[in-house]
Amino acid sequence: MSLAAAIDLIRFFQIVFVQLPLTSFAPILFGLAFAVIRIMNDLLLDSCVVLGFGLVLLLTRLAPKSFVPIAFDSGAVATGPVAVNFVLPITTGMAINLMGEEAGVLGYGVVGIIAMVPITCMLIRGRNVCWCWSRAASRTPSSTRACGTARSLGQVRRSPVPRVAGIVLPAATP
Repeated sequence: MSLAAAIDLIRFFQIVFVQLPLTSFAPILFGLAFAVIRIMNDLLLDSCVVLGFGLVLLLTRLAPKSFVPIAFDSGAVATGPVAVNFVLPITTGMAINLMGEEAGVLGYGVVGIIAMVPITCMLIRGRNVCWCWSRAASRTPSSTRACGTARSLGQVRRSPVPRVAGIVLPAATP
């Protein structure tokens, strides 16, 4: 195994086992915390969801095209059986216990908020990865600054981009 292949394999494992869990699992907890804060402070669901998904739409325009499906899939995964069957009844019961019987509707909207935060975090992560790769590519003479809203991450360098298990990795530089 060459040094470049070993570096690419290490980068792949770093992305899969370190960076993706931090951008997938931690945002679910932040979304749940935001939903609980919304319930406790009696904030309107409309304003939280409209502002949040407005930010998601803006970030969708700024993020690389290859990260947009991953981001929306992470939002769909976040609202799986645990959020619907476990978190929704708990937050509805928390709202009823904190503010009375008529406040039970404050527990609704939690699933939308939990879905919104991982999407936002993954889009921000995609923009950061794109920025870092284009910055690294600009240091080499044979590179182009091709990471933007209209191009995918596979076009960061003119040289062939290595792929490990279908994930595009930046080419190793000596």
